[in-house]
Amino acid sequence: MNSRQYNINERVSQNLVRIINREEFEFFLPSDVLDKNDALKLADEFETDLVEIGVNQKDHTSICKLIDFDKFLYQEKKKAKAAQATQKKSDQKEIKLGVDIADNDFSTKERHAREFLTKGDRVKVSLQLRGRRKDSQVIKDQAVALVLKFVDNLSDVGKAVNMPVWQGPRVFVQVNPK
Repeated sequence: MNSRQYNINERVSQNLVRIINREEFEFFLPSDVLDKNDALKLADEFETDLVEIGVNQKDHTSICKLIDFDKFLYQEKKKAKAAQATQKKSDQKEIKLGVDIADNDFSTKERHAREFLTKGDRVKVSLQLRGRRKDSQVIKDQAVALVLKFVDNLSDVGKAVNMPVWQGPRVFVQVNPK
């Protein structure tokens, strides 16, 4: 939230102001509606800001609160950040393999997948064929065998949801944590 969304102090749109949180400041006014200048003096007296919350079109008054605007913005940012932190992050990770992957790369990717599964994330293991390789049945069989070997090595921490599935030149399998 930024300060442009609110009319504060002199930027209050109407000349008549209704303060809705005056009970917090323990003062008594004979009328609910004040002149804008009187409300600004009151805000200065309590060292707060006059913040317009809304406008009553019926009697042309601004509905306002006496609050410390910087503190209010800080609390709003804090609420937005907390709401964002509580949102569930994507719980599916993808591991991409190649047909001619080296043994150490294979074990590194297996270790990463194992970490994801132990944290409770799902893992999508995929292998994409490129160029002339996507037309060769022998290479396709090797790709499926490699993906199955990868999933079999993860069988202690995860379980495959389905058998390897081809989607165009790509083969993939979904592994869920046990």
